[in-house]
Amino acid sequence: MDFLERFSQRKDNPESCRREPTADEVKLSTNDDCELFYKQFGWDKQREYFNLREREALAGFNYFVMPKADYGEAMRLYNNMKEEARKREESFRLLREGLSFEQSGDLDNAIIAYQHSITTDLRNVGAYERLMKLYHKLKRTDDEIQIVREACYVFPDDEKYRSKLNKLLNHGK
Repeated sequence: MDFLERFSQRKDNPESCRREPTADEVKLSTNDDCELFYKQFGWDKQREYFNLREREALAGFNYFVMPKADYGEAMRLYNNMKEEARKREESFRLLREGLSFEQSGDLDNAIIAYQHSITTDLRNVGAYERLMKLYHKLKRTDDEIQIVREACYVFPDDEKYRSKLNKLLNHGK
């Protein structure tokens, strides 16, 4: 039997796999466009399993085998990435909501939205910037100092926040 015949036989068998998984392995489809193999999310074995999946698909197999431990690690990292993306999107939604409140003159609700934006994603620099400006505009110096301190902590390499904090703290002396 030549390669094409073997390929066709495997492809036509919906359960084809080079071998059956052991108790500590899982069987995954070679046909799914699973983000687990396409999106970058910090898994060091991603390329290895992407290549294995592709090799098995090119051989006509509809499934391939992967250790449960690797699959679990990949799913944990992938789900963490998805959760971080969800938080980032929610944080930016809150930032846009805050801008809308600010434009309509509702500064109290703008502040609340910006604070929620930061709570949702500590790295949303836009929310820090807006809060700093609003607190400054409203002459709420203690709040301005507090948010600048938080920014110094979250963005330790950004010198502008340390400089701003020094100016605020030395202005009162």
